[in-house]
Amino acid sequence: GVPMTIWSDWHWGESVPAAQVAGVNEYNAVVAQQRVKRLVTTTIALAKDRMVRPTYPGIVVCLGGDMITGAIHEELALTNWGTVQEQFLQVQEQLIAAIGAMADAFGRVFIPCVVGNHGRNTMKSHFKDRAFQNYEWNLYHQLRRHFAKDKRIQFLIPDETDACFTVLGHRFLLTHGDTLGVKGGDGIIGAIGPIA
Repeated sequence: GVPMTIWSDWHWGESVPAAQVAGVNEYNAVVAQQRVKRLVTTTIALAKDRMVRPTYPGIVVCLGGDMITGAIHEELALTNWGTVQEQFLQVQEQLIAAIGAMADAFGRVFIPCVVGNHGRNTMKSHFKDRAFQNYEWNLYHQLRRHFAKDKRIQFLIPDETDACFTVLGHRFLLTHGDTLGVKGGDGIIGAIGPIA
């Protein structure tokens, strides 16, 4: 088999103070960096240390959008820990390190990428040129340029909202989900309700 992971909705740049959510959670630059490190080490450990014969031809790392939180809502623009450009650069650094670690651990990395809705540079979502009006499309191309000489890493960056790809004869469609027109899901049944 081939391990596959989805990295989505990091919302890099968003600030959630613990005091405003009854101390149940928090999100800031330090927490975000800790989560990325834990994601990478846990993914490697699960695939390598918890399997009987962990030999793989590589790994698929899906980048599912909303990697940055953007400034599409007034409250985000007021409370984010950085501007959109700062979010872009910071998450790019984190992704470079994380993708490099995946390549070192698995040899080959295939990275299908789709944009989310938070990285857009328009207040309302557009259908035409949607990918081009999103900072994440640029982020993915910058990552591809960074790894251009590393033959272990391959990107799929479509000019649309969905990425179709095949792994070992199985077809996949990666989408952020905001274009489904069903307002997401809920905390109890997740996406099952809207999908059904």
